Amino acid sequence: MRILLAVEFYYAPGGGGIQEQVRRIAEGLVTKGNEVTVATSYVNGRSSIINGVKIVGFNVHGDNVWGIHGDKDKYVKFLLDQDNDVVVCFGGNVWTTDLLFSVGDKIRAKKVLSTPGLSKLGNEKYDKYYEKDYLPAIRGFDALVYTSENYRDKVFGDNNGLGDKAIIIPNGASEEEFIGPARFKIREKLKITSPYIAITVANHYRAKGHRFVISAFKKLRRKDITLLIIGERFVSTGVKKWGHFVLDYMYCFGSSLFSRRIVLLNGKERDMVLAAYKGADLFLFGSELECAPLVMYESFAAKLPFITTDVGNVKDHSQYIKIVRSPIEMAEVSNRLLNNKNERETMSEVAYTEWKKNHTWTRIADMYNDLFNRLIVEKDE
Repeated sequence: MRILLAVEFYYAPGGGGIQEQVRRIAEGLVTKGNEVTVATSYVNGRSSIINGVKIVGFNVHGDNVWGIHGDKDKYVKFLLDQDNDVVVCFGGNVWTTDLLFSVGDKIRAKKVLSTPGLSKLGNEKYDKYYEKDYLPAIRGFDALVYTSENYRDKVFGDNNGLGDKAIIIPNGASEEEFIGPARFKIREKLKITSPYIAITVANHYRAKGHRFVISAFKKLRRKDITLLIIGERFVSTGVKKWGHFVLDYMYCFGSSLFSRRIVLLNGKERDMVLAAYKGADLFLFGSELECAPLVMYESFAAKLPFITTDVGNVKDHSQYIKIVRSPIEMAEVSNRLLNNKNERETMSEVAYTEWKKNHTWTRIADMYNDLFNRLIVEKDE
């Protein structure tokens, strides 16, 4: 099959979870003999082919609400000139999807929208967009992929008569990264002497909840644990880049100056991230806005107990994670788990079994591949 994936960022700085999700799907589809192209933002110096995936970059940014700027005509021409079997957009209210919406009726390929949460639902500035642009466009799509049966993006589609197009394909974590030991031990690398380690993995956006986690960590009131805060310090662009840096990263940095048991690590260093997952005792997640957080599935794969705010689809996994409402409750749950090795191990083993069965990238790529094949068969019939 010839497959085009359209996503805002791909192999780009600060792209976050959606970027990783699309990379894993694209590379998985290539291993099944498909010809995969990714249309995305331009990055200077990035190779045009990575791991068998062809990458075409465009100097475009924005969305239909705030305006789309740059070489948008070039991107639209590219979409119309392609001879694909399937075109997949990742996310709404982003230029890669919004420009495709404008010419969707001229694209002969099967069209699929994968919606990582629709983060602007409920934002009054985007109400008109969802009513006038989003809904009319996706009625012409052949499938709508959601990561959860219960999250708001699917509920929104179902409530607007689109339930018959819904497909559930979850998020996941990599077998090759998480099965087997890390390349080094995080304790030795960082000279950590405390008996326990807690980690949180999230780039330095304010909404990622680092303040929540730091507050909970302080409320533990114990000296036998170190907190590793792992993420890229610079995210987004322009004014937002510096806003997040000042409001989030500098707060975390300041906290680390006042406590030697709070350590900041660069999220770009993947070997370090994996070593942290495999050497930690707890994962603390304080995010305010998610869909199906990849770090949750990575904690499952690492056999690492996951303690989180009620965000995104975490309730789908409530039987083997801990969901909390406040830093105080996160501290109380963390203390209980730290003092109960058997409970930690039981949680992590159940979560690991769930990951191995349903949330490896191999299985997820298979699910996308099967979906695309079904759509093409329907087209031929």
